[in-house]
Amino acid sequence: MALHPQGSADAARAGHGHSTYLWLSEKRNPDIVARYMSGEYGKVAVGVRNEAELIACVDACKAAGLVAVAIKDAAHTIFTEPTWTVGTVGPCLRSDLPKKALRLRLFEDWDLRCA
Repeated sequence: MALHPQGSADAARAGHGHSTYLWLSEKRNPDIVARYMSGEYGKVAVGVRNEAELIACVDACKAAGLVAVAIKDAAHTIFTEPTWTVGTVGPCLRSDLPKKALRLRLFEDWDLRCA
């Protein structure tokens, strides 16, 4: 889940989220992490409209028992104040995701969203 994708800065925030949820998931369910890392599971990027939607989706995933992490940009890049920008969840099966997360749309054209 990403808010305001901005190329390399967003890649760094996504990396923070990915490494955090993967580390937490490894402690909880090492088998699914191993399957994820082997490429058995797909990876997707979806967008949210605003910070509230991002936090609501992360909270819904946590309530569903999934490992989910929200990343707050510290305002050292493009934002003038700390901003929730990335949420990560998983690894998990699609059937494990709450409806709120399933309704998010895939990024169709990253370049247009960064313009």
